[in-house]
Amino acid sequence: MGSVTKEMASVRNRVMEVQQIVRDIRQDTRADAASLETAISAVDKRSRILDTETRAAMRQAEKTMRGIVASANERFDAKINRA
Repeated sequence: MGSVTKEMASVRNRVMEVQQIVRDIRQDTRADAASLETAISAVDKRSRILDTETRAAMRQAEKTMRGIVASANERFDAKINRA
């Protein structure tokens, strides 16, 4: 009977060790998931900021190009009218 009791105690200890390992893995997984979520949120925010900046730069470039075209058009019209 003594060896069965020792074996049961040994199995109980192993089960407790495995339970602790599982808890640690679960906590680590949760921490990793939270870290990934934070990183994804930061990337998403940066992406939105860059999109806004790109759109603003495109609008400014379009405005500049329209100004250049209008100026060139006025110069050509003036040259034609002088001739």
